[in-house]
Amino acid sequence: MLSQYAEAEQWLLEAQTLVPEGATAWFKTQEIRLVNAMYASDYGAAWKQLHAMLQHPAFQALNSLNQESWRLYQGYLYFLARSGRLNLSPREKAMQKNSG
Repeated sequence: MLSQYAEAEQWLLEAQTLVPEGATAWFKTQEIRLVNAMYASDYGAAWKQLHAMLQHPAFQALNSLNQESWRLYQGYLYFLARSGRLNLSPREKAMQKNSG
């Protein structure tokens, strides 16, 4: 599975160059990267991907349906953190507590 994860990541990195950064299709490519990391149980990579997208300037321009997908991933990753499967830094833990 890990070799497939790495191969998929390479394809996704190439695919993201085919659309303008910040476009809806670009965010969808990033979402697939996050899901790929989660399937490989690379929750740290998924967490970094999530927060990079939530902080991207174009995120607020996405429609609410597309934003909601990211919020669902955020909730799932918070669950993994609370269950001990995702290690967060003290700063990240504070962000988690402050977000709800």
